[in-house]
Amino acid sequence: MNHLMLLLNSVFVLSSVLMVLTWYIARRLKNYSIVDAVWAFGFFLVSVLLLVLAEGWTERKWLMVTVVSIWSLRLGLFLARRIARHHPHEDNRYLELRKSYGESVEKGFFWFFQYQAWSIFLLSIPFVVMSMNKQDSIHLLEWLGAVITVLAVLGEGIADHQKSTFKSVAANRGKNCEVGLWRYSRHPNYFFESVVWFGIFLMIVPSPGGLFCFYVPLLMLYLLMKVTGVPMSEENSMKVYGDSYLEYQKKVSFFVPWFRKK
Repeated sequence: MNHLMLLLNSVFVLSSVLMVLTWYIARRLKNYSIVDAVWAFGFFLVSVLLLVLAEGWTERKWLMVTVVSIWSLRLGLFLARRIARHHPHEDNRYLELRKSYGESVEKGFFWFFQYQAWSIFLLSIPFVVMSMNKQDSIHLLEWLGAVITVLAVLGEGIADHQKSTFKSVAANRGKNCEVGLWRYSRHPNYFFESVVWFGIFLMIVPSPGGLFCFYVPLLMLYLLMKVTGVPMSEENSMKVYGDSYLEYQKKVSFFVPWFRKK
């Protein structure tokens, strides 16, 4: 129990300090969008911390670090490039938050960044559980979860690449992306992101206490579907594309990639 508390406290402190530093840098840059990339990179830092501190079987810890790194670094680098390309312009979500905070912008974003730290902490608990597992063999479910997670990362990467490529063509300016995976889902990137976390949950199940981490994929699915992902994306697309996006909504699956409606 003492070792568990040490790991949980370490992850919490790392997440909080990381977001305090991010808030300070974002304030100096006058661009709070950078929190998106740092949030993704945060999980890589957590996995390395657990590799060093946790007392579980080394091979299992390396499997955890490998899978987390593939997801974390891919997403973090993608977001960092996008933020750098648009700097100093902030993402529309953060422009709206600026308006809502009024004269308390710095204080408002400080606590917003700390909420991000809490989300890193809560979503990292499965990695803590897995890194403590001393069983000296990899369970079939751990391999299966790892494969599902990596394939989901690949799917998310393809979706992001397809949309970025579409937007880079001058002739497509002002048009909604309906190529590749975006022909079959309005949010394929978020769909594959949710699959990533269901794959991670499978990896955790064989570890003692792993079943209690069932909340993690459900929490991520809730955040994507109801909070930071799909709702904001849909609202922004309606503002930008108008009637053409209404037609897109009628024809294309909301979340899970599926056949288009005629």
